[in-house]
Amino acid sequence: MVARLLTALLLGVIAPGAMAADCDAVHNGAVVSGQALLGSEAGKVTVGEGRVPFYSAPNDECPTKGVFVLSGELLIATWASGDFTYVHYQNTRTGRETEGWVHSSRLKWTGYGVTDDVMERYAPVGRFE
Repeated sequence: MVARLLTALLLGVIAPGAMAADCDAVHNGAVVSGQALLGSEAGKVTVGEGRVPFYSAPNDECPTKGVFVLSGELLIATWASGDFTYVHYQNTRTGRETEGWVHSSRLKWTGYGVTDDVMERYAPVGRFE
């Protein structure tokens, strides 16, 4: 069975994206096996050039379309899994809030943290059926 699947993949029989990540399952796995961050290290600022896209799970195949922040934005980071960090963002102009996963490499510690109650409020929650 595995040999047939590998052969099909190599021959291009299976269309690209047909084996796309189950983003809810990836998110849930990251919530269970990921690492809670310390409140004292939760203050992050985005770095690098261009937009910092959000993901619904810590996987490049799970982008949240149209959701991003710009370099220099402040975020609260609560969880880490692999190369991703779960963050909360509030737009200072509109007050709109969003949360999700971003690439950890696009974050830098501000030197500030938040209290435990804030960490609990913004911790990721599993999306179980």
